[in-house]
Amino acid sequence: MGTLQLLVGQIITLTIERMAFDSDYGVGRFDGKVIFVPRTSPKEKVRVVLTKVRSTYAVGKLEQILEKGPYRRLPPCPVAGRCGGCDWQHIKYEEQLKQKQGLLSHILTPLNSYGKFTLLPFIGAEEEFRYRNRIQLHREKNQVGFYARGSRQLIPVKDCLLAEKVLVEHFQNIELRAKDTSLPLQERVELARLVDGSILKQFGPPTAETRFFAQVNTRQNDVLKNLISAKIQTSNHDEIIDLYCGSGNITALLLQLWPRASITGVDLSKTLIQQAQKEFKSILFENLKWVVSSTAQYLKEELVEMKKKCSLLVLDPPRVGLDRESCHWIGELSPKEIIYVSCNPMTLVRDLKLILAKGRLRVDSIQGVDMFPQTTHMEIITILKNRV
Repeated sequence: MGTLQLLVGQIITLTIERMAFDSDYGVGRFDGKVIFVPRTSPKEKVRVVLTKVRSTYAVGKLEQILEKGPYRRLPPCPVAGRCGGCDWQHIKYEEQLKQKQGLLSHILTPLNSYGKFTLLPFIGAEEEFRYRNRIQLHREKNQVGFYARGSRQLIPVKDCLLAEKVLVEHFQNIELRAKDTSLPLQERVELARLVDGSILKQFGPPTAETRFFAQVNTRQNDVLKNLISAKIQTSNHDEIIDLYCGSGNITALLLQLWPRASITGVDLSKTLIQQAQKEFKSILFENLKWVVSSTAQYLKEELVEMKKKCSLLVLDPPRVGLDRESCHWIGELSPKEIIYVSCNPMTLVRDLKLILAKGRLRVDSIQGVDMFPQTTHMEIITILKNRV
């Protein structure tokens, strides 16, 4: 560590080394201390005024780019940097992928103590824009837009480069709702292109009846499922449990790979299970069933205590990951193979450490998939195998 005492308001010069996870911050060092600076890019020299100083790090505001980095670009979107949606639109896409691979590798470091595993190359998207089939907007009077980062200030937009064009075509219709004086002056709006091509519009906060989940990037979702298929299709499985199954995104793939296996889809959301039952009703498959249950409850009551067999366990939880009880029961169950699809590497590592602590499972491979270009978010496929 250095000897200089940094102060709020102090102006310093440093070089950005890499990007930080889950933010638009670039990371550099000054006198041995980590400095976070928003809206910067790797390998550029910047002048910064410090806005926060702590014992192990500091945060600065970008004052001037002294030497432009090789990966910086002019963002195609006119509100990039103000809108809270895109973290890295000012960075060339090839470098975005390199940064995500580096972040994933760094975050996974604690797993090295549980044995060797293969970290495979990050899979990028063919289209870095126009990929979202679902977006959330906000309307204030006759303006439609997104909230600024960390605030409730509306940034009006006429377009969103992440959204599929068919969704953008409905922005004007939302603005026209302001003419109806019976409606609130402010409202949340969700637009989604459904599988049949129709456009779903939801106004106001979602309810248990209206809430739904689907992968927002249709093309990359296909890439994700193809990768899963390639990793496990040579295995033989007869009892398969798909936890956090939602409306059956991965369940459909499992049916294709093992049509004779017993497959159970489990999700806490009654609405999503009903949606799955509706979508799969035309499939005459006697060994497919759906269960409304929490993951921990199902694992404990239906699998461990009843001593049911499970050769393949699929996990696709939300960003918060698994709870400790679920990790405990997964470690106890120790199936032949586990597919863990995560959208948060931090909670993934936390959960894997708890599962691996039992000593019965090992991580075979981990691979990142870019479901969300221009953001720090990523999807991660982890394959675990039984040590027996």
